[in-house]
Amino acid sequence: GCTAVENLPYTIPDSIIHQLPMDNNDLVLLKFGNQDSESVNQLKRIEEQFGRDPVALVTMPTANKADRWRRCVFFLKEPLDLVLIDRSGVIRGQYNSSEREEIDRLMTELSIILKKY
Repeated sequence: GCTAVENLPYTIPDSIIHQLPMDNNDLVLLKFGNQDSESVNQLKRIEEQFGRDPVALVTMPTANKADRWRRCVFFLKEPLDLVLIDRSGVIRGQYNSSEREEIDRLMTELSIILKKY
């Protein structure tokens, strides 16, 4: 039920970007779906390390719109439930928030993007 992507490289449509809290943030990390205890713990790790950086952590409400965005805009397949987007509308990564290794990879990538190495 999603429309095909015709232009590459793919960027998130402006109509979606304008709905994200990009105000003073260079990056937005969107969380889709329910949060289990491991996911909550891993997201806390991100907040502790990057809470003062220009990264907005947004949890999408469970609704039809969020499900459509997950599948058709951000191309997340189970078990992936996190997507990192930059100000230009480029998807910088997709992750499983319940997997420590995935969050370690995300934190490394955030450090590189934010030049915190």
